[in-house]
Amino acid sequence: CTSDSSTLAIPLYLDISVMYYRKDIIKRLPDSTRWIKLLSQSITWGDFIKLHKELPDQSRPFFVFQADGYEGLMCMYVEVLSNFGGKILKNGYPQLTSPEDISALKFLIDIVNTYKISPRQVCGLKEDESYKFFAETNGVFLRAWPALARNNFLVEKYPQVLANLVVAPLPHMKGAQPSFAFGGFDLMISKYSTKIPEAIEFLQFMGSKQAQEVMYEDGGFLPTNRFVYEDSAFVKRHPELIFYAQLFKHGVFRPKSEEYTRISDILSYYLHLAIEGKMTAKEALGTAQRMIESEMVTIK
Repeated sequence: CTSDSSTLAIPLYLDISVMYYRKDIIKRLPDSTRWIKLLSQSITWGDFIKLHKELPDQSRPFFVFQADGYEGLMCMYVEVLSNFGGKILKNGYPQLTSPEDISALKFLIDIVNTYKISPRQVCGLKEDESYKFFAETNGVFLRAWPALARNNFLVEKYPQVLANLVVAPLPHMKGAQPSFAFGGFDLMISKYSTKIPEAIEFLQFMGSKQAQEVMYEDGGFLPTNRFVYEDSAFVKRHPELIFYAQLFKHGVFRPKSEEYTRISDILSYYLHLAIEGKMTAKEALGTAQRMIESEMVTIK
């Protein structure tokens, strides 16, 4: 993590958005082999919507994602917006009302309100709540992160659900490249520290190949050190790393801005209202734009 050519933090571990699905449910379909192949390659949203219609039990939640007004919704929006060819920041400033922005939000609205592949309950879900909802309602697909397998609630209450989950890339728009949101955690050193040399040594160790391999094997944290992915013996023991390395090639970051937290808080709130059906995409993004501009003027 850098700013003005200065290193502010080093990554401790990586995260990248993924989709899980119930293989036991999909395998019951007459054309299950074809669907599984499409899912493994990042299915298009159009085919994903068709798949929903193929399922005999339409009362079951098909696609569970996190649409509460918080950072998780921003991740989903950044992915979809990237598929439509848009960005939140243009020339360093938030510009939220372009045709690409409006199309991306309208698509998220339609997922819930038109195509109905996601139930309205997603509007009240963050990560942990969505995992619980997915398990308790026997959902089919879930937008999540690689750490799902370590979720205490699922491990303790729904091991049979975990046992039937397969990880796959999230869907993408036809004609566009897939986009998956990067996440993860960084390590920083306080400028007030009296042990800066020791702290630097610790950070260097935590980023080393040895430490990153231990973190992955013991905790499931995706390595940040590229040499881990280039170690054929280690990858042979953990072939799923090949899958994640492919996702990284299509990873997208949330906007880099000193005002990002404020931008995210405002934008995610109005994205949420739009998906709930309380505002149109144009109204939500226009209001968010005005609110952000007002906040930035106040800050300056």
